[in-house]
Amino acid sequence: MQYSKEQLKSLLKQSGPLNFVNADLSRANLRRANLAYADLTGADLAFASMAYANLSFANLTRANLTMAYHLRWANLQDANLTEAILGDVDLSEVDLTGANLSGAVLSESNLRRTILCDADLSGADLSETDICGADLTGADLTGVDFESTQYDINTIWPKEFDPTNTGAIFIR
Repeated sequence: MQYSKEQLKSLLKQSGPLNFVNADLSRANLRRANLAYADLTGADLAFASMAYANLSFANLTRANLTMAYHLRWANLQDANLTEAILGDVDLSEVDLTGANLSGAVLSESNLRRTILCDADLSGADLSETDICGADLTGADLTGVDFESTQYDINTIWPKEFDPTNTGAIFIR
């Protein structure tokens, strides 16, 4: 279902968790929207403007966030992004502490200085992604595709994780 600007504005004023399951929110203006605990399962958020949106604890399972704008300033702590599509998205400096990104597609995204502490990235596609300076302390990296992923000396890996044989590229 696609929402008009007026409908969306009215819905966002409601208190309590919002239900946008399978909603078409592509190109929507969600700037400063409080979507904490919202159910956005399967939602299409492609090209949506999400500056300063609160998506903490939101369920974004299988959501499409391709080319979403201004996610860089959104709050995504403890969000469920299982199998979400986040291709070609700027997530630099975003705090994704405790987020579930298992099976998510993050290929060609910018994750420079992103905080991914204790995040579940198992089975995620990070191919051709920039993770220079990212903090992956305590993250689950089981089965992650790091092919052509760029990292640097400031990237913090989980204890006992060795990126040298993952296909990732060390940038000096």
